[in-house]
Amino acid sequence: MPGSSGKENAAGGRGASDAPASSEVVRLSVMKELWFPILRNFTGLITEKSEAVRNEALDALEKTFEEHHAHFGESLWREIFSQVLLPVLEDIRLQVELATRKSNHEQAQHHITTLQRLLASMNSFLIQKQESLPPALHNCYMDVISLFASYINNQELAAVVMDELKILIVEIGSRFVVPEQWDDVIEQISLLFQAALPGLLADEMQNSQSQEMSDMIGDDNNKASSRSMGGQPDLKHKFEQCYAKCTVQLRLTKIVAEIISSFFDQLSIEQV
Repeated sequence: MPGSSGKENAAGGRGASDAPASSEVVRLSVMKELWFPILRNFTGLITEKSEAVRNEALDALEKTFEEHHAHFGESLWREIFSQVLLPVLEDIRLQVELATRKSNHEQAQHHITTLQRLLASMNSFLIQKQESLPPALHNCYMDVISLFASYINNQELAAVVMDELKILIVEIGSRFVVPEQWDDVIEQISLLFQAALPGLLADEMQNSQSQEMSDMIGDDNNKASSRSMGGQPDLKHKFEQCYAKCTVQLRLTKIVAEIISSFFDQLSIEQV
C-alpha cells in the first residue's frame, strides 16, 4: 500500500540516520561497563594508607592508560576524566583537609605526594601521547584540573596542583601551531582566576565584626562561650581557604608570565 510504504521509508530513513549516534552510545556504555570497575579499583587503592599499595595502584593505572588508551576514544576519555579521575582527586583533597585539621601533617603530606605523582603521571602520558590522542582531550583534562583547583582549601595542595598544571600547559603549548589553539587555555585561566578570588577572609572578618557588635549588646558570658566553642578555629579555617586561593592566583600569574615569555610570538594581540 502506498501509505504504509511511505511510513516504512520514513521510519527507515530516521533509523538509518540515527544508527551512527545510537552505535556510539552503545559502544560508550559497553566500554564504561568494561573499564570503569577496573579503573575505579585502581583509583580506590590510591587513597589507601599503605604507601606500597598506593604505589602499586598508581603503577597499574599508568600501565593501563599506556597500553590501552588507543581503544578508549574521546567520549570515554571525557567520562574517565569527569567520573573516575575527578572523584579521586576530590577524595585526596578531603583526606588532606581532614588530616590537616587533625594536625596529622605526616598523613596529609602522604596524600599530597600521592596527588603530585598522579598528576605528574597524567602530564607525562598526555604529553607523550599528544599526537595520538583526540585534539580536544588536553583542554578537557585542563578543564577538570582547573575545576578541581578552584575547590582546594589547602595551600600545599594548591601549590602542587598549579605547578603540575603549569608544566602541562607549557609542554602542550610548545606544540601549538596556530594562535587559536590558545583560546581554550586562556579562557580556562581567566575562569579559574575569577573562581579563586580570595574574598572569603574579608567576608569573614566583616561578619566577625558584625557579630562582635551584636555580642556587645548581649550577654558577656554567652559571647565568651560562643568564642570558646569554635569561633577562632572557624576563622583559622577561613584563613587557610584564603591562603590556598591566593596560592592558586599566584601560580596562575606565573603561568601567564611563562606563556607570554615563551610564546609571545604565537599569540594574537587580543590573547595577550
